[in-house]
Amino acid sequence: MNAGSDRLNTGFVPTGFERLDMALDGGLYEGLYLLEAVSSSGKTAFALQVADQVAMGGTDVLVFSLAAARTELMARSLSRLTFTNSGTQPGPALTARDMTICSRRDGHCPDEQELAASSIEVYGQYAERIYINEGWGDWGVEHIRTTIARHKHLTGNSPVVVVDCLQLLAPHDPRVSDQRNLDKAVLELKRVSRDFKTPVMVISSLEQHHLVQPGMDDLRGSGAAAIVPDVILGLQVREIPGQDGRDGNAASQPGGACSVELRILKNRHGPAGQCIDYDYYPPFNCFVEGR
Repeated sequence: MNAGSDRLNTGFVPTGFERLDMALDGGLYEGLYLLEAVSSSGKTAFALQVADQVAMGGTDVLVFSLAAARTELMARSLSRLTFTNSGTQPGPALTARDMTICSRRDGHCPDEQELAASSIEVYGQYAERIYINEGWGDWGVEHIRTTIARHKHLTGNSPVVVVDCLQLLAPHDPRVSDQRNLDKAVLELKRVSRDFKTPVMVISSLEQHHLVQPGMDDLRGSGAAAIVPDVILGLQVREIPGQDGRDGNAASQPGGACSVELRILKNRHGPAGQCIDYDYYPPFNCFVEGR
């Protein structure tokens, strides 16, 4: 097979969310996926759940976390597994802090200890395919490119890539504006997806005033972030500030699920505009797709 026909032979990787996969014609393809949301709406939890589900399906995932520590992300995954393993019942499930604070673990009842142990066992079945890289604002796209190349050289596998988040990447040129650096980062991340023939999912944080349902108007003036990505996903908590006494902040809801909507704002290779409903359980970092 020649190089040209090889490039046309593009596969996809299911996200593990049935309705999202249907909307994306099977899952994630080679290309740049931008996941946009305001702070505390669950965007990192959503991307991490996709990463875990991709790894469960047998595909390597490289996670570049520019804010959260590796241990925090692992604890969040384990918390989600306690929730799903308990039948998505909040009562017996354990939070990420429950999983990391020794004093809390010592106080777990036998059922909770068994649930934690079984969740750790499940995580161990796919953890070798999750590669979490920590950074603190000193990583740019070139570091991401180099890490992917090294991974592919050592394993022979082309990984799905998750970057959290766009605004925390090191600037390409500190002398130019933030907008120009963001544009450059988006362009280079798109080039990474093309060069390695792999999906790259990048989290982008919207300004807090975008609490209303995000749409293409919110992207106006954001340059390459509106033009370059193959797919743009907008994650939105349904509650509006002041409505029904709630403040729209997913992390502030003390119990039960928040109603969250994922809207496909742009889809270069298919229809856009679809909305997918989720129940989001913030204490357990878990999204449950509606039917």
